[in-house]
Formats: sequence, structure tokens, C-alpha cells
Amino acid sequence: TGPQIGFVTLLNRDGAPVWWAETLPLASYRARYDNATATFSWIEAGVDGGGPSFVTSTFDGVETRVPAPAAVHHDFAVVEGGGFVTLALDDREIDGVTVRGEQVVDVAADGTTRSLWSSWDTLSLPGGVGKKNEDGTVEWPHANSLHYDVARQKVLVSLLYLDSVVQIDRAAAGLEWSFGGEASDWVIDGEGFAGQHGPMSFAD
Repeated sequence: TGPQIGFVTLLNRDGAPVWWAETLPLASYRARYDNATATFSWIEAGVDGGGPSFVTSTFDGVETRVPAPAAVHHDFAVVEGGGFVTLALDDREIDGVTVRGEQVVDVAADGTTRSLWSSWDTLSLPGGVGKKNEDGTVEWPHANSLHYDVARQKVLVSLLYLDSVVQIDRAAAGLEWSFGGEASDWVIDGEGFAGQHGPMSFAD
């Protein structure tokens, strides 16, 4: 994607493109395909002062749009009823420094939002954790992926800088557990994990 244009493409098993759509600049490099409705979804950044939006398209190019949170980033999932769950930044000022926390937001088809969890609610900000950006902000805990379990209505979130994965209950809007890192609810025998991306849940 470039500064004024982007694209979403579908590849076959041989890596050849079989479908693509031209988009506005993307706010996230994640695109989702929904088998049930045969539609694609992605997040476009706002242009000319407009805010970001979730875009859903059919194969023949019929698009619908749902407003996305202003601080949306990295990853999202499609949920029942035409809505989404998504990652969004949750910035706070700490001793004069902007610290970039994280939140999981439920977005209804009409654009109504509900916060399901914020890193500030349940995690402690230890000193020296995070990455200082060129603009002086500090990224903590840097959520880099999200997985939604439709049947159980649970959201898995990978927190890169904490070497941790957390599970959020969508119905109750709260943290259920944390796995990995210093705040883990379980003790990991042997070497733990680090640098994780893309955790998923399975039926067993």
C-alpha cells in the first residue's frame, strides 16, 4: 500500500492472485475472509480528515463500511451481526511521557463501540518495559495480533513486549487469564516463549 492507495488480494495455493480490490491507504495489513458470507474485510485509514473504517466487500465489489475506532491498529476479527472486534491504542500520560497501552474494542454494525478490556485495567506498567519511538512515545505492551473464537466468544491477544498472551471474554467484557511473562496465571516449565505472533485457540 502507498500513501494514497492500497490493495487487498486473494492468492490461490500456487501463490497466484485470483482476486484483488483497490483500497484507500490501509490502517492495518490484516485482511479477513469470511467463508459463511463469501466476503473480504479490511481496515482503511482515514483521508482528508476522515476517520478509519472497516470495509467489507463481496467478490463483485459491493462494499459496506463501518466506522472504526480512531486508534485502531494491527488486527481485527469479524463477528456475528456484521460487527468486529479490534485492537486499538489506549494512550495515557505518565510523568510527561505518552505511553501507548492497548485495548480490545467491540464494534457493532452501526459503529457503536464497547471497550472489552484495556491493558491499564489489569496489567502493571513496570519500569523499562516497552519501546521508545522516534516521536518520544513509549509502546507498551504492543499487541500484535488478535484471534476470535466464535463458538466461545473469547478473544486471544498477543502482547509482544510482555511475552504474553491474554484471553478476553467478549460477553463479560473482561480479562480471563494471562499466559506467559511475569504476570502469567500459570508457571511454564522450562524455557518460556518470546516474540510471539498469531496465537490461536482450538476445540481441545
